[in-house]
Amino acid sequence: VVERIRCATPDLSIEWRLAKLRSVESWIANSEDADISSVMVQSEASKDEVGLYLSRDLKAGERAVTIPRSLCLTARDAPSWAIESTELSLGAKVAARLLAERRKGSISRFYVWLSSLPAYLDAPVAWSDNEAAMLQGSRAFRARRDIRDEWRTETRILNAKAEPRIDFESEYVWARLIVASRSYELPEGLGPVLAPWLDLANHDDECFLALDIDRGPSTGVIFALVNEGEIKKKGQPVTANYCGGRPMDPLKALDIFGWLVNNRADFCRIRSNIYRLGDPLDAIFATLSPLSVLSEANRLLQLLDDASFQREQAERDLLLTQVKQSTASSTITKTNTALPLTNRIAMAKSVVQGERRALLALIHAVQEHIRIYGDDVSSSSSPPTVRANFYEL
Repeated sequence: VVERIRCATPDLSIEWRLAKLRSVESWIANSEDADISSVMVQSEASKDEVGLYLSRDLKAGERAVTIPRSLCLTARDAPSWAIESTELSLGAKVAARLLAERRKGSISRFYVWLSSLPAYLDAPVAWSDNEAAMLQGSRAFRARRDIRDEWRTETRILNAKAEPRIDFESEYVWARLIVASRSYELPEGLGPVLAPWLDLANHDDECFLALDIDRGPSTGVIFALVNEGEIKKKGQPVTANYCGGRPMDPLKALDIFGWLVNNRADFCRIRSNIYRLGDPLDAIFATLSPLSVLSEANRLLQLLDDASFQREQAERDLLLTQVKQSTASSTITKTNTALPLTNRIAMAKSVVQGERRALLALIHAVQEHIRIYGDDVSSSSSPPTVRANFYEL
């Protein structure tokens, strides 16, 4: 069934994506100050994805990829009326320029690269409201709602001057997800940059490459991925940290990238003034009460449990719709939604079940802490190691 769906939907196949990327490779290689000779694009069959790999050994300090500024999109490239807006984020301005180029079609000088981008990104932010209902009660559901509300506001601001008007679902969500999932953050508050070929580097919390900004001999500013570690061998994957050197937040990974980090969803975040031990604000521990954390954890657990019926109903409605579509026509196009829908149902279940496990574990840990040490976290009888385990769970 998977193979039939892929045959009917070419842009789902690895072969289709690789063919498109070969064209992008030629487009970049023919540009002044571009150097992509140290990397090659290939697929990783086990993960069903495409990425960059070193085509030679890379010494410390050497550049893996160099892309001229002329091939990149930043907030400074947005339409003049968008640049001047004080209400739009820098990411929104990059999205506005991306959409402007996309609307030009084949006459855009970025057409080769644009045509290689996915037409749809399967992340909860892009899911329909019916599909997202399977996440009700979870952090992912609330985060999706907040992100989409923010993006809707940006769309209204853009549409005050954009012509033709930007459609939120089919255009703006796509553009915002491309910027969020494929850009690099520039220093000094300059916002995100979309750099073709650099955007093919897959994420790794502990990558060996870092974004470098320099001046090329011909075209001015260039962006490059530089090896900041020891020598790397030919064939190693070229990875980058999408979060400016920080570990990926599991919630961002889910809502923006459509990933379950390590295929798990065992995380929760408690809204409380708790900071990691060792931070400058560590002194605040003396004023905190585990009882307040316990109360918040129980409240979040109740939200999940209260929404269980709505989640089950949403899943039944989606599956019923799928059955109706399948029986209405025997064409393969009617089953194209089967694969992503099945993935989304499985992901939603994993998120909700994982978050519930994390909350139950946190509640148990707090209860044990209170049983042993009472409600006073500043007590000298409470070893720092116990407190660290408790607060960082």
